[in-house]
Amino acid sequence: MNPEPTPDAIDAAPKPRPWTAYRPGRLARNTAAMLAGLGLRTLLQGILFIGVARVLGAEGYGEFVAALSVATLFAPFTGLGSAALMVRETARRPEAFTGEFGRGLLLIGLTGAPLVTLALFAGYWLLGPGISWKVLVPVVLAELLCAPLVEFTGCAFQAFERMGRMALIFNGPMAFRLAGFLVFLFLAEPPDPATWAAWYLAMSTLAAAGAVWFAGAELGWPRRASGGKLNAAREGFFFALGGASHRAQADIDKALLARLDSPNAAGVYSAAYRFAELAMLPIHALLSASLARFFRAGENGAAASARYALSLLPVPVAYALLAGMALFLLSGALPWLLGPSFAESAEVVRWLAPLPLVMLVRYFLGTIAGVSGRQRLSALVHGSGAGLNALLNVLWIPLWGWRGAVLATFASEGLMILGLLLDTARQSSANAVGTASRAG
Repeated sequence: MNPEPTPDAIDAAPKPRPWTAYRPGRLARNTAAMLAGLGLRTLLQGILFIGVARVLGAEGYGEFVAALSVATLFAPFTGLGSAALMVRETARRPEAFTGEFGRGLLLIGLTGAPLVTLALFAGYWLLGPGISWKVLVPVVLAELLCAPLVEFTGCAFQAFERMGRMALIFNGPMAFRLAGFLVFLFLAEPPDPATWAAWYLAMSTLAAAGAVWFAGAELGWPRRASGGKLNAAREGFFFALGGASHRAQADIDKALLARLDSPNAAGVYSAAYRFAELAMLPIHALLSASLARFFRAGENGAAASARYALSLLPVPVAYALLAGMALFLLSGALPWLLGPSFAESAEVVRWLAPLPLVMLVRYFLGTIAGVSGRQRLSALVHGSGAGLNALLNVLWIPLWGWRGAVLATFASEGLMILGLLLDTARQSSANAVGTASRAG
C-alpha cells in the first residue's frame, strides 16, 4: 500500500503551467532585463544620434532621416510577419520553433529583393531630387534586408521569454554602427550623408550576420517547415501590414516634411520626435516581455487578453503621465545637446509631450486585437490611421510646417484608438454572451 503523499511532496510535484500560472516575478525580471537592454541600446543610439546630427548638421541629418523614413515604411513587409507568427507558435508549442525559424528566414529572403525595388521607387517619388541615390540605396538595403534579420532573430528569444538574449541581439546593430561612426569620423573627408550611409550599410550587415549565427547556436538551427507556407504567408501578411502601418504612422511625416517643407524642417522635427520616443522605452520593454503571455491569453479570445492587459496597465499609465511632464520640462536640453541648428526642436518636444500616454493606449489595444486572432482588423485600423496621417500631413504641412505634422499625428492616433477600443468592446461583449448562453 502506497503511503499518502505529504504536503511538501504535493507542492514539489511538477504542475501544468497555463498562461495564467506564470509568476509575475518572472515577468518583472524579463521586463527589467529588456529595459536594461533597451536602455543600453538607447545610450548607444543617443550617442550615435548626437554624433551624426552634429557632424552632418540639420540639413544633412534631415536628408539621411528622410531616406530612413522611406525605407522603414517597407521594412515590416520583409518576411511577411514571420516574426510574430514564430513568437505565437513557439509560445504555444515550443517544439515548433526550428520549423518556424526556417520558414521565417526563407520568407525574409524571398520578399527582401522586391521590397528593395519598391522602396527605391517610392523614395524617388516621395523625396524627389533633393535626396541623393548615394544616400537612399545603402539605407534601403540596410533597413529592408539587415534590420529584419536582426528583429527576427531577436524575436526567436522573445518566444522563449529569454529577454536578456533578445536585448543583446537588438543592441548589436547599435554597437556596430557606433564603431563604424568612429571610423567614419577619421576617414570621411568631408563627413557627408552619402559616406555615412555606406558605413551604415556595412555595419548593419555585420550585425545581421552575427545575430542569425547567435540565434542558431543558442536555440537550434533552422529546418524546413512542413506545409502551410501559403497559409502562413497569408496570415502573416496582416501582422506585416499592421507593422507597416505603425512605421508609417511614426515616419511618414518626416519624409513629407522633407518634401513639402525642407530637409532642415525634417531634421528639427525628427530630432524632437526621437527625444519623445525615448520616453516610451519602459513601455516597449514591458510589451516585449509580455508578448508571449499575451499570445497564450489570446487563445481564449479578446476578453481574456483584455483582462491580462488591464492587469498590467496601472504602472505604465502612471509612468506615461510622468514621462510627458518630463518631456515638457526637459525640452530645452535638446539644442544644447545637438547644436544651435536644432533650437526649434525644443518647442516641437513640448508639443509632443502627450505622445507617450496616447501611444501607450494604442499599443495595448493593438496588442489585444493582434494576439486574439483579430490581426486583420488591427491592420485595417492601423492602416486607416496611417492613411489619415499622410493625408493630413499633405494638407497641413504647407500651412503650418512641423506643427501640422504634430496635429496630424494626434488626429490619426485618436482615430486608431477609437477603432481598436470599439472592436475590443464588441469582441468582449460577444464572448460574454457566448459564455452565458453555454452556461444556460
